Amino acid sequence: MRRLYPPREMRLGNLMWPTATNFKRVRYQLRDIDEQSRSGSFEDKVKVMSFNTIIIGAGWAGAVAARRLSAAGRSVLVLEARDRVGGRAFTLADQPGQSIPVDLGCSAIHGYNEGNPVREIAARLGVKVTVAAPKPQAILAPNGGQVDERLGGNLRRATNAARDHAREMLPDTRIALSSYLLNSTSPLFEGLADPTQQKYAVQLANMLQIPLGASLDEVGMRWYGFEDNFAGSDGAPEGGFQQLVTKVIAEAQQAGAKLQLGEVVSSVVLDESQSGSVQVSTNKGTYTAQTVLCTIPLGVLQSPTSPTFLPALPARRVSVIARTKVGALNKLVVSYPTAWWPQDRGSFVLLPEDPSDSGTGILPPAAISDVLKRTTILVLPISSAPSSNSSDSKAMLMLLIGGDAAIALEGFNAGNSTDLRDATHAYLLKRLLPTPTSPSAPAPTHAFLTTWSSDPYSLGATTTPVPIGDSVSPLDFAELGKPLWGGRLGWAGEHTSVHHRGSIAGAVESGVREGERLQRLLSVWDGEGEGR
Repeated sequence: MRRLYPPREMRLGNLMWPTATNFKRVRYQLRDIDEQSRSGSFEDKVKVMSFNTIIIGAGWAGAVAARRLSAAGRSVLVLEARDRVGGRAFTLADQPGQSIPVDLGCSAIHGYNEGNPVREIAARLGVKVTVAAPKPQAILAPNGGQVDERLGGNLRRATNAARDHAREMLPDTRIALSSYLLNSTSPLFEGLADPTQQKYAVQLANMLQIPLGASLDEVGMRWYGFEDNFAGSDGAPEGGFQQLVTKVIAEAQQAGAKLQLGEVVSSVVLDESQSGSVQVSTNKGTYTAQTVLCTIPLGVLQSPTSPTFLPALPARRVSVIARTKVGALNKLVVSYPTAWWPQDRGSFVLLPEDPSDSGTGILPPAAISDVLKRTTILVLPISSAPSSNSSDSKAMLMLLIGGDAAIALEGFNAGNSTDLRDATHAYLLKRLLPTPTSPSAPAPTHAFLTTWSSDPYSLGATTTPVPIGDSVSPLDFAELGKPLWGGRLGWAGEHTSVHHRGSIAGAVESGVREGERLQRLLSVWDGEGEGR
């Protein structure tokens, strides 16, 4: 039978591929280079090294895969474009007037008690996770009053009915989620005879663009609810998600993995000669490995700044990359010395003030207030103390804004802008304390806005559910995770998970999947796994 793998022993420059017989020699060579690097930068020395696997990206997927491979004794190099690890796991801390770490990327372990794999990671690392007791949600109409109490329940029933309808009726691929949810016969409007309350119901439904990352008109009805994702209890790791993923990276480093920050990958090239090695070029140099794992976010892969792959990616992969939608979601955090909002509510939904709001068409806004008043906003209180009576309490309000509004708001961002802070505070004050007899609120100390859609290393939040269109399906996510180049080029990230796209669980699941696959492949090549 013709052998499909490289010979057991193969030289590249001065290094052999690690095999069952020569792995110790390679380890000594790596150790010698490490010792040499004490007198010079690692960047200068690493160019002469070859690795079992190069992982592009130090987010959740890359971190988990690096830990798995390095624990198996593989030589691993992790290249990260940012000056920090975590990717879209980003925890804001140590800002003026802020004493609470706040997650501005992934922010909850969804389904913590229902099997989410991140729970096991947190437990292994000794990181405390808090599952907060649920509090009721307040849905606020433009005048500051609460809307009909049936609206929240109606929306839950309507989305559940939409999932059932999609599963049983298999709607046309051109039908959008809005066609079902906002139909006059939808459970969304059950018991609502008042046209004003019906309008509020539509505006509340538009809040779904926050978790979906896309408008109801963009999400396809045919595949709505196809995924079997984690849901139920939500856990928050102490210190934030960035600290947690940093600990995973540290585990990989302790096992021998190398981490390089500030390395922007420009090309990934397969040597199609007998060696079959893969070269990865960055702004700092060129590195060589037997295998490469690409965890670059889909938004970047869709952009002109995406690395060049040679040989070129197959037409089907290129097509799927282009047509899979990346959503828009930003978080705006305003810090206060004490909490001033009602303490009996776990969250607030601010329905739009602009009577012309339809969930879209907010561009271009003239001011920050235009963006805020024209879209449905979810507001989450975050406090370091249970009440504002504590002298050392600190508190924040986090606004979650999705869709076009999220993108529009980025145009007003100037880092720690006082304009952003003051305009947002004024709007919150009007919506949360609407009456003259309401207690006074302290002045805000700080504001911070994420800009995921314009961030060059994310270019979007996460992938969305399958959009409308004849050629799209959940299989696109599976295609995005398929290895190429005979298994040498792997793919991981939330966008490669059919059931957990857009979540930490999806990133972790894909990192585990690829870490184990690459370890099996390398074992076959070095003879350890032959005959299995």
